[in-house]
Amino acid sequence: MSTETPAKAAAAEKKPVAVVAEAISGKTPEPSPVEEAKEVLETIVPNKEAKTWTFGKGTDVVTYVQRPLSYFGKMEWFALLAEAIDRVMQDGTTVTDMLSQVGVVGDRSSISVSDFTDADTFIRSMAKLAQAMPEFFEESYCMWLNVARGDREYVKAIMKQPEDDGGLNDEQGFEIMERFLDQNVGAIESFFVERLPKLGKRASALMTRKVTGKK
Repeated sequence: MSTETPAKAAAAEKKPVAVVAEAISGKTPEPSPVEEAKEVLETIVPNKEAKTWTFGKGTDVVTYVQRPLSYFGKMEWFALLAEAIDRVMQDGTTVTDMLSQVGVVGDRSSISVSDFTDADTFIRSMAKLAQAMPEFFEESYCMWLNVARGDREYVKAIMKQPEDDGGLNDEQGFEIMERFLDQNVGAIESFFVERLPKLGKRASALMTRKVTGKK
């Protein structure tokens, strides 16, 4: 016997209409005090604790615990990141150009960790890299969940399945990414604020030497 009350049923019926109305009007409703408080709390208290994730259905089920990356885990992901950046730069795009395109640098000449710990900016940056390296997101998620190399193709196939079949859904995808940022903020700061600008300068110097014929 259903325990759904008439009020709940009415709310459920109205929700799609409200969504359509918002889409037509182009207006986004103001968040409730509870929603605002939750957003503030999530900003103040990052999701740094370990979390268990399970994907798949039936006999094809995998479970992984997301923790801060180990030293070698960070090195592996930064190597993937550097390879993706290198591919972007092969068409003549500089690091500054790439960051400006995703709204990071803008009119500023310096980069701060806050530019990359914001999930929206991080997603734009990663999407730009994925254009040059289509497998970037899939490999990143496997690294963030510490999936062994030999298991990655199998795990990718499971996560690519529809949500009803145990595949990765939108909410899980965003939370895994946000948790990765929260758990590894120090390493991300070091890479983007210190190492990436140096990489850009080194690449520019090498390109200049190539053009001028200097060794």
